[in-house]
Amino acid sequence: MLQYLSNKPASKSINGFTLIETLVTVSMIGLLSAIALPSFMGQVNRAKETEAKIAVNTLKKSQYVFYLENSTFADAIEQLDFAEPETANYSYSVQGHPRLNGRLHLAFSKRKEMKSYASVVHLKDGQLEACGLFSLNISQEHSGLELLRFTFDAIENYQRYCS
Repeated sequence: MLQYLSNKPASKSINGFTLIETLVTVSMIGLLSAIALPSFMGQVNRAKETEAKIAVNTLKKSQYVFYLENSTFADAIEQLDFAEPETANYSYSVQGHPRLNGRLHLAFSKRKEMKSYASVVHLKDGQLEACGLFSLNISQEHSGLELLRFTFDAIENYQRYCS
């Protein structure tokens, strides 16, 4: 019998993968997925943030046009004919204060991993001035007090954001 096993033809090979080969392959796929997934999710969040950037710029331009047509600033987002004040990712608003002499346009993120955005349109020496877009590391998941603190800081110190 031993002689029979040793005289096995060499041309017959075993097809398939061993358990070790399969485990190594699966672990390599898992490792590559663990490395790539956070990068992919970051790209997805940046794409979602583009929604806010476009919306805040639209609000800023609408406010600018509203002021030119009415000689006053819009107090509510509805006056600017803004399509959706709330989306799955962001909540949009227009804030005003007498010290600002203009309006603050906000896009508050609904998720901590995404940035919020804002812009300001105000009167400076009797001339209408629109400030650029600025980002904030704050979201609606933060406390309401933090949101209010930022809003009042932006209104009181808007020059810092407009320079």
